[in-house]
Amino acid sequence: MIDERIRDAIAAIEDNCNEDAITILEPLANGTNPNPEAMVYLGLAYIQSERPKEAVQILTQAKHLIEDHCVVALFLGRALRGLGRYDEAETELRRAIDLEPEDPEAWIELGKLLYSKGEYGAAARILDEAILLFPEDLSLRGTLALALYHLGDFTQATAEWANLHSRNPQLMAATTNYAYVLLLQNRVEEAIPIIELAYSMDPEDYRSLILKGMVSLINDDLSNAAQYFEKILEKHPDNVEALARLAVIAYETGDKKKGEKILQKATKQMESNQECWRGLCFAYSRLGRHNEYMDCLKAWTQQDPGAAAPWVTLAIEYEKMGRTDLATDAWRKAITLRGYVRINCHECGISTKYEIQDASFFDPFEPRHCGNCGAIIDMPRGLLAA
Repeated sequence: MIDERIRDAIAAIEDNCNEDAITILEPLANGTNPNPEAMVYLGLAYIQSERPKEAVQILTQAKHLIEDHCVVALFLGRALRGLGRYDEAETELRRAIDLEPEDPEAWIELGKLLYSKGEYGAAARILDEAILLFPEDLSLRGTLALALYHLGDFTQATAEWANLHSRNPQLMAATTNYAYVLLLQNRVEEAIPIIELAYSMDPEDYRSLILKGMVSLINDDLSNAAQYFEKILEKHPDNVEALARLAVIAYETGDKKKGEKILQKATKQMESNQECWRGLCFAYSRLGRHNEYMDCLKAWTQQDPGAAAPWVTLAIEYEKMGRTDLATDAWRKAITLRGYVRINCHECGISTKYEIQDASFFDPFEPRHCGNCGAIIDMPRGLLAA
């Protein structure tokens, strides 16, 4: 009878009827003689019902009854993550991988956890390892692409988004992120057909609107750009990407008072939004407010300390200022956060990745030779996407 009731509960979970599953499983999982299998599935039902506290409690009990069980470790890791107990969650997810390395779910969860912790370098390393085992898994590649973006590795981030887009052209996240990273590299002509595809898929989606507005702004079509960004604010009034660009448009059309007001609002949003520093920094850069631009980049490094991307931009800016000492330090910081250096040959287009244990002796200004075509690679240009 118990087995049949557990099967009914599993069916309820599969149908997303988690409360029904909880009703069935709670009497079986509690009491003087709890059923370990019921405890595991009750934990899953709690997780899917967004009740992580109860999930952690029952799964911890199950862990003591079922030693070295990968599913218990996986579910417990998910539940601990839901409570914000990230370090404990990481321990459980790594244990799940050790117990069953052939199950992609634990790898996916660990990659997402490290990403959400802001440990982008660690996330990229674990996801690279996972993709060797599961090369067809789109979720692994999507999280890897996001981590690489935060690491400022646009070469590989672009390759991952291109891969995802080619496999599923109707996937909005892959399509818009692919176009976005192309625009960041000024590869506008390549980005435009992808942006048009995204816009045709959903012209109301803020991601497609951001991209359309960015292209208009690049082309100095300020009126058209403003329409796209204003449309975003109708549904998302605190969107920093749109606010920052509208501030730029206000300034460039002569309304400095309005521009400053919008820029202050965008800055205020950064207190609760760590994902949009690039948009805010863009505004200061385009407006030629160099000191504020540099301050914005430095604030980005403080608020998102695992991100190498702002350090890459700081290195570029320091080089322009003739401060090769500060540029060298910034490159070394970026490489330390990544755990590797990627050198791109701008002659043949080959990109080579080198693991770096200690970046303190790396000289970003020392020319390299391309192992493929033999060309001398100008540095630090070779550290930027080809």
